[in-house]
Amino acid sequence: MASEGLTDKEIARHLRVSITTVRTYWNRMRRKLDASNRAQAIVRALDSKPRPKKTVTDSLKNVLSSSLLGIIVVDKNGRITDTNDAFLETIGYDREEFERLGLSWPQLTVRRVGVSPETTPCVRELRHRDGHTVWVIAAALLCDTSEGAMAHYIIDLGRIPTYDSFKAASQSVG
Repeated sequence: MASEGLTDKEIARHLRVSITTVRTYWNRMRRKLDASNRAQAIVRALDSKPRPKKTVTDSLKNVLSSSLLGIIVVDKNGRITDTNDAFLETIGYDREEFERLGLSWPQLTVRRVGVSPETTPCVRELRHRDGHTVWVIAAALLCDTSEGAMAHYIIDLGRIPTYDSFKAASQSVG
């Protein structure tokens, strides 16, 4: 009926229920269909394809391919289960060697500056493959308690241009 354009009031009249009951049904349908509004609920209800539940790893596939931010997925034991190339570049490993070594987040962390919850950005000093350390900003991006996994974003502070480099670039342009 909604897909035919009927209002909640018209649906209530047709079904011989109160408008409050119709709205309760809408709320239940939106929750069940994981829809944020009525139109999305209608589209999903008409769509005959089942929607599989997405995991943290599934949700991050596009983000993992990004070259702007380092992204890692860490399991409940601190083992890094997935990463993108930007993070590997930051710490100096190629994917094959990193996966062979099975490095964990605690093994890579020399120190963490400040005490903060995992979801709060903090500064970390990480071990680079060649022995020097790399300063990064790290914070949890997504957390999936059912899997015990947490995704973190990593910003290599060495890649952030300084004020002087911006000033020099602007002077050379014009």
